[in-house]
Amino acid sequence: MAQEKRFRLRFQVSVTTAILAVIALVTVAAIGNVYYSSTLAARDAASGLFAEVSARVVARVDREMGETLTLSGWGARTPALNAPVQADGPANPAVPLLAELLATDPALYSLYVGRQNGDFLQVIATRNDRGVLDAHKAPSGTALIVRTITGQGADRTQRWAFLDAGGAVLARQEDAAPAYDPRERDWYKPALAAGHPVLSAPYLFNSLQKPGISASARLTGGDGVMGVDITLSGMAEFVSTLKISDRGGVVVTDDRGQVLAAGNGLLGALAPLGQAAAAPAPLGAVLAGMLGSAGREDTRHLTVDGTEMMARLSDWTAPGGQRLTICRDCPVRRFYRPHPPDAASHAAADRAGDADYFAAGGDCVGASGKDRAGAGGRSAAGAGL
Repeated sequence: MAQEKRFRLRFQVSVTTAILAVIALVTVAAIGNVYYSSTLAARDAASGLFAEVSARVVARVDREMGETLTLSGWGARTPALNAPVQADGPANPAVPLLAELLATDPALYSLYVGRQNGDFLQVIATRNDRGVLDAHKAPSGTALIVRTITGQGADRTQRWAFLDAGGAVLARQEDAAPAYDPRERDWYKPALAAGHPVLSAPYLFNSLQKPGISASARLTGGDGVMGVDITLSGMAEFVSTLKISDRGGVVVTDDRGQVLAAGNGLLGALAPLGQAAAAPAPLGAVLAGMLGSAGREDTRHLTVDGTEMMARLSDWTAPGGQRLTICRDCPVRRFYRPHPPDAASHAAADRAGDADYFAAGGDCVGASGKDRAGAGGRSAAGAGL
């Protein structure tokens, strides 16, 4: 009888244990399912937020490049720029207009017009940039440099006038038989052939031997081209204002995969016009895996050195067919946390720079969400053309 009671007791304990084990397994499975579902939902939400922020970045690049192309087209229709180029630079009727445009938009470096007879007029804003001043041997206090090239054959002359902020001429300089011919430049020939503003491929600027791209458009009369310069260093300053997150960034490449501009610190030692895939990890790995791939506009999740990254590529195409590719990348963890950490973990993450991603309503594409002129824009440092 005692033996039978012990058997029943052991049986009841075993059944109870089994029931508890089943309950535990079901509970763990339920928790795991909830965690998995919440993680997937958070991941989807992160992808959606990243897509929204990425769209804002593309919109700002589109506005920046679009305004530059629009300016070249507008200038090409302006009567003052269609007037013959006068040898005395400051006497040209277009100079006050070009100076005003340069003064109102700190993103611009220079504006210029080349004619079919080889004449050339350029107005440069120095913005007290030591590199620009030294390259042109400009005297102290120079705010604007007016450059003209006029004449034919042995009479062809290049003239420089250095103006202060009030428009007074500080100094003049002349060069006989200049080698520069606007008709042979990469900004001139495609625009003359096209009926709309065009964006050049990257090329080495004449004055400072630094790379950049130019927007240009054929004059209304058809006998010349008006142009606007964008140095790659200035473009990089603009791109650096586009914020994905404190550990995300933006890179702009041309259609050959050459880097035109990137956010601060993203390129490491990679020089401008270097191949994007050669950029430091994780950026280089992201670009190598996506450039030339399908589904460029979709958010892609890639694991780089153990870090899950989100990336999107978008193509921006100028009217002339020149294509830029805008890459946005960011660690997934900057947009969500798989599960709420405790207070101590949250504080530790804050100290490590791994806390909040974006406050609700925060500006995700720049310090203040302003447009090019209001946000400081480009600070061009190259003498184009």
